[in-house]
Amino acid sequence: MKKRFQFAARALVALISATAAHAEGVVITPADVAAMAEKVGAASSFVDTTWATIFVQAGHSYSAPRLVPFVHSVNTGCGVLPPDNAHYCGTDNAVYYDIEFFAKLSKYTGRELRTDGSYAPITVLWHEIGHGVAETLGINPAFSRNQENLADCLAGVVMGQAGVSGTDVEEGLFALKLGGDRPTTPLDSPRAHGSAEERQSMFNRGYHSGLQGCNESIASKLSAVGTTATSFHGH
Repeated sequence: MKKRFQFAARALVALISATAAHAEGVVITPADVAAMAEKVGAASSFVDTTWATIFVQAGHSYSAPRLVPFVHSVNTGCGVLPPDNAHYCGTDNAVYYDIEFFAKLSKYTGRELRTDGSYAPITVLWHEIGHGVAETLGINPAFSRNQENLADCLAGVVMGQAGVSGTDVEEGLFALKLGGDRPTTPLDSPRAHGSAEERQSMFNRGYHSGLQGCNESIASKLSAVGTTATSFHGH
């Protein structure tokens, strides 16, 4: 499997800076981190089952990425990942995520939306796993922005399969809003993820239209878009 990219060039810079700028005063406790770890475990189990089922129905095999929590920073096959981040590394077929960052994002989202906030980091997690799905199928758009659009859409596919609705979807969209590019970000920047509106639009395409709404090549390779996976409830 080909090495995806250097973390320094493609980290979730927009999401990190937005969360850091707005989440001042958000205090997390060991209990918050433990609760977030439990929710990540449930979410990862569901998403693994969902993608494995879709792949098998289409006659493909699926190797779910490992999920590796860390605090501060972590050495990976794609380089050093800094704190307050999450990323898929194709070399390791793993998603590395700062568990304290996830807990803070959840708590900040909950504070802003008056919800529990849990689907904000879960959406980030499903976005990163979406990168792995695209790479497994050999679908790698040329520009960073298009790769991120696709991962956002695939996160929406899983959210739709999970039967998630209401404020939980709102939490996911809020996380993508935080991660939207600034107006000055060049379209071809290796750090481009798309504007807040674009990211939310791509997520909604996957949520409402499934794989066909994300990418015709993926839809053709995974023609069976249904799944028998059990619905996921993250609360």
